[in-house]
Amino acid sequence: MKKGKVETIYSPNLGNPKGLILSKWYIEPDDLIKQGILFVLLKTKISAWNLKAFIAEK
Repeated sequence: MKKGKVETIYSPNLGNPKGLILSKWYIEPDDLIKQGILFVLLKTKISAWNLKAFIAEK
């Protein structure tokens, strides 16, 4: 994803964090996603979440 580009992603229920930013992808396009791997870093001004894949997907 290019800096400044806006896309919709689906995430687990994190409440209603304001200013949620997708900060880093740990995967590349066309990677096979295995259950349990870290795949993205989401940030706000006060916290950050590393999300793990809960299903395998491409």
